Order: sequence, then structure tokens, then C-alpha cells
Amino acid sequence: ESQPGREVVKMSLAEAVPRHTQRLYALVDLSSLDPALAAGVRAAEEAIYADPADAMTNWDADDLRQALAAAGFVEAAVEVEETRRDLPVTQDLIARWFDASNGGRPSYGQHLARALDAHAVAEVRALYARQLVGQTVSWRGVVAFVVGHRGR
Repeated sequence: ESQPGREVVKMSLAEAVPRHTQRLYALVDLSSLDPALAAGVRAAEEAIYADPADAMTNWDADDLRQALAAAGFVEAAVEVEETRRDLPVTQDLIARWFDASNGGRPSYGQHLARALDAHAVAEVRALYARQLVGQTVSWRGVVAFVVGHRGR
């Protein structure tokens, strides 16, 4: 029941947790690359999910719990579940990963280009295409399920 002037807000949601999504570099064998380039690919991709300025990718379930508490949600339960789905890899998907983004957010290739030169990014794209196009990969993700309320 709500009291006059006190609204009860109930919330239930499921949200993908980007920080714990599948890493593309983990889908391929990087051993044919120069070791420094392979390390650069891993570091550049991990940087996507660690960028403190990018609230779309840098949070996890603990951050969600803290945000809910700060917003006054009590008894907010956050449970995480790993998900897996089959993802067919096509030339179009590789293009979406590597070509300039038209959705306002940088593509994977644009993120790599922050740390690697254009030749290296092209080499990585060719490797991913060679190893993945025509394959169906198991795509791993994490979903946070949230239930809570504010007010009473």
C-alpha cells in the first residue's frame, strides 16, 4: 500500500551485462599473428569494456546493485545468469564488426584502430573472416535479472 505522497515503484527487468559478453578474440586462434599484435588485439578489446567514460559497456552486476541502492530501491535482488546462443558468422557480420559504425557507437574495428595501425586492423579482420565466416559459434553472454521496489 502506498501512503499519500509516497509512491511505490516496483521494478523487474532483465539486462544484458556488456562487460561480461563474449570476446571476439576468444573465438579465433591468434597464434598466426605476431605475438605483439595478438596481445594488442586482446588488450584493445578488453579496453572496450573497461573504459570508465563508456557507461554502455563498463558496468557489471555489482555496479547495478549500487545504482539501485543509490536510487532508493530496497530489497533489490540482482541475479546473473550466463547465456549461450548459436551465432552464425557471415561476411555481413564481419563487416558490421569492422566497418565504420553508422549507429553512433564505434565498431569493433574502430575500437581496435585506437590501439593498432590500419594494416594491423586489416590483418585481424582477415584472420577473423578466414577462421569464422561460415561457422556457427557459441556466443556467451551474461544477463542480470533485477527485482526491487522503492517507497512504501
